[in-house]
Amino acid sequence: MCCEIFSGVLTPHHSIPVLLVSSGEGETQFPLSSPSRRRPTTQSVGEYGIQYLSQRYFSQQQTVARNFLLINTLLVTSLTSMQILVERIEAISQTNPWYYMTPAERSTLDFIRDKLPADATVLSKYYMGNQIPAHTDSRVFFGHLLQTPNAIERQKQIAEFYGGKLSDSQALEFLQTNNIEYVYYGREEKGFVLVYPFLNLVFENGETKMYQLKI
Repeated sequence: MCCEIFSGVLTPHHSIPVLLVSSGEGETQFPLSSPSRRRPTTQSVGEYGIQYLSQRYFSQQQTVARNFLLINTLLVTSLTSMQILVERIEAISQTNPWYYMTPAERSTLDFIRDKLPADATVLSKYYMGNQIPAHTDSRVFFGHLLQTPNAIERQKQIAEFYGGKLSDSQALEFLQTNNIEYVYYGREEKGFVLVYPFLNLVFENGETKMYQLKI
């Protein structure tokens, strides 16, 4: 089977593109657009391609089979949407952060957006490292795993910082070297109380805190 697009004449004053489908049984033409649209689009070619295949492989005697296929396709699509809905409902009870953030996290993002200078660099772990760029104008030291340069090394540095494995001088050098001005502390960062003397608490809401590097 081969397909060729050419311009066919509709009336003496109008012409439209058509899809010419050639097979061993002859040729079939499908108009691709109204007279006001001169060029065929991918969507129109696809629509008439499906129409041709339906007519070609499902004759009138196979109407039942064709309808059965259509119903099953719609059913599978509906079940997929239902599964996504169920998963999101279940995520509420599981407090899945990738579906629902806490009010404290939301308020912290609002603070970062409204109070921090544009392009300020924030240190956090993976979850908020993806949320902060999406909801604010600030940058992060570590964000999306595949879009962060030297991601593995940065993960290691973050673990050492939040794990309390750095001395005060080492932690300060780490922040200054990477131009990090603010440090986020939330549910993912818990495990070590940030007691570095060079950090100043500038925001707190329940489980979340924001620190600023003292100049």
